[in-house]
Amino acid sequence: MENYYLIPIIAVAMIFTLWIVLYFIPLGTYFTAIVSGVDVSLLYIVMLRFRRIPVQNIVNGLIMANKGGLFVTSEDIERIWISGGNISNVLGGMILAKNAGLELPFNKALSADIKGINLSEAVKKIAKKQPDNDPLFD
Repeated sequence: MENYYLIPIIAVAMIFTLWIVLYFIPLGTYFTAIVSGVDVSLLYIVMLRFRRIPVQNIVNGLIMANKGGLFVTSEDIERIWISGGNISNVLGGMILAKNAGLELPFNKALSADIKGINLSEAVKKIAKKQPDNDPLFD
């Protein structure tokens, strides 16, 4: 009972350890992904953090692709970020192209984004040039 001085040291060590664990395991981002229906493991999120890849951007990209009906893997979204691309531009352009009935493969979207092309505007221009073959509007 003479070791009362150890209690504050242990408390500080526990708080520091908890801070380190919560830094490497962003539970809020993980919870957002799970609630949004994106299949992401906690280990994958930790590995993103260790590789210094912005976890929030990757998870938001996965959510955007999932809600837009795209079949894009997390490695594809990582590739966008690593190559210096804009995740929302690539995925947004692909979603718009899909909704307009156009085919825009991932590699073409990524290369266009790296060239500095705004894919959303480009897809809208191309969709306007196509004749509307929808029989509902005849």
